[in-house]
Amino acid sequence: MRIANVRILFQTVFVLLFLACLVLMTAPRVQGYMVSIFLEADPLVSLTTMLSTGHLYHVGPSGLWLGIGLLVITILLGRAFCGWVCPFGALHHLMHWLGFPRPVKKRLEGNRYRKVYQLKYWILGAMVGMAILGVLQIGLLDPIALLTRSMTDAVFPVVDVGLRAAGLPGIHPSATPAFSGAVLIGAIFLTLMALNVVIPRFFCRVLCPLGALLGLFSRFALFRIHRDPATCTGCNLCSKGCEGAAEPEATVRLSECMVCMNCVEDCPHG
Repeated sequence: MRIANVRILFQTVFVLLFLACLVLMTAPRVQGYMVSIFLEADPLVSLTTMLSTGHLYHVGPSGLWLGIGLLVITILLGRAFCGWVCPFGALHHLMHWLGFPRPVKKRLEGNRYRKVYQLKYWILGAMVGMAILGVLQIGLLDPIALLTRSMTDAVFPVVDVGLRAAGLPGIHPSATPAFSGAVLIGAIFLTLMALNVVIPRFFCRVLCPLGALLGLFSRFALFRIHRDPATCTGCNLCSKGCEGAAEPEATVRLSECMVCMNCVEDCPHG
């Protein structure tokens, strides 16, 4: 089985698990179940919460250890969370696959590294700086928080209305409420999805502060992709499927590499 198929299987499972957790959050009698595990495992949420409150206990022991565990995995394997686990990243991967041109030349052009990809590191710095000053705004662009808000405030109410119109039970035992700002949240969500046609995985490459944090840790990854200059012929085919625009045809940008392994499979010379 190709690595890409295994990765897509992992992404599908984690997206379904994420959606199941969101549905369970609205269900009665789920106390004791880790339905917020994705938010708790987000090290950026934990970090900024601790910085803004000045207290470790606000994060909770489970969230603290889950976040530390994710950082340890990143130091070992690089940004595997971005390429294999993140549900928001999986949706962007899907939209890129559906909307991006197929010709190899276009794919190579779309996957070249651009200076604008440094923006996410500035966003990370701004979010951490605001947290130090006591202003917690990481939920604006953190991928897990953003996807959670988009689903619960914009997507789920629409789905609930559709299910009830079809005579089916809704997502929540009572009618799903319409939240203030739901239209704006939905518009932002759809815009971010559509931008994948302009730049593949636009949010992941340009805006994601969590990806930036993991990118900083992935610079020290023990297991990493390596290009052998002695056998490389310069065909650049390794770049046509690169999820992170990490320039595998040159010196791999470890901070951008999402460990998708597409370059390994696309290389005609092994």
